[in-house]
Amino acid sequence: MERREHLYIIDNSGNEDCIPGQVNHCRYTVCPTSKPLGFAEANNFALRNLEAPVDYICFLNQDTLCRPGWLERCVETMDQDESIGAVTPVLYSFGWQQFNPNFMACAAENRELIADLSAQSARRDFYSVSEIPAAAMVIRSSVLRQTGPFDSIFGSYYEDFDLCRRVRAAGYQVGVCGMSEVAHYDSVTEENLADVRTRRRHQLIMRNRAILKIRNSGDQRFGTFLRCAGLDLPRQLIRSLLRRPGRKAIRSVLGAWTSLLRMTPRLLRKDVDEKIWAAEVSDFLLHFPDSARAVPTGRQG
Repeated sequence: MERREHLYIIDNSGNEDCIPGQVNHCRYTVCPTSKPLGFAEANNFALRNLEAPVDYICFLNQDTLCRPGWLERCVETMDQDESIGAVTPVLYSFGWQQFNPNFMACAAENRELIADLSAQSARRDFYSVSEIPAAAMVIRSSVLRQTGPFDSIFGSYYEDFDLCRRVRAAGYQVGVCGMSEVAHYDSVTEENLADVRTRRRHQLIMRNRAILKIRNSGDQRFGTFLRCAGLDLPRQLIRSLLRRPGRKAIRSVLGAWTSLLRMTPRLLRKDVDEKIWAAEVSDFLLHFPDSARAVPTGRQG
């Protein structure tokens, strides 16, 4: 990095062998967790350990390679436009030969961005999209104070899309900084259905996709849940039984829906869901240092 920052390294329960003895040109703090945490919980844990107020937060996965100056470009883009709440750099796969597939799925809605990426032409500072991955997400601290942190109900997967939804609901833009580049080694676990890690990942993805769909249905949560159970569940099971491409292990499908059923007392009651989330946000705000810069006015959702 070209500027002095403070790096918080989260030792997610026993990964100290991966932490370097020193990090040059950067203040850093190692924060060990008491137990293994999912992506949402681990990042929230980092937020609770901030030592002082800051203007920006960068969530950065450990399986990334970063171009020099990438973070500065993101911050400069946000400094120029206070309506931007969160950005991601252009994400590549390792090797820098291809774009990260999850990033491309998010970028697909912006035709100008896709055209500039495909033509390898000059890129703009900012492209607006609805969701961005949190593998290298930069967000304003003032925005986090309005939206709350990652929702721990997700654990891992889709927690970034949920946060982006709340950022946009608060009146801010979400998008891509075209002048910044990071490579992300995505999908580390191979698609081996006999591997417990693969099955666990598939289970979380299916469950969390359903959670997001149910929540986004407003006051139609019960009907959406029934449609998911009546359509998505049988379709997933049939695909597994017929061994079709892209299938998931039957135990992953059943595990996802068993976990989802345990959450129905919360998910099907919007008032209960909002009450639990409000308590989580309130507790978060007690530990999160107040932002050093005033919250821009006129951007409440």
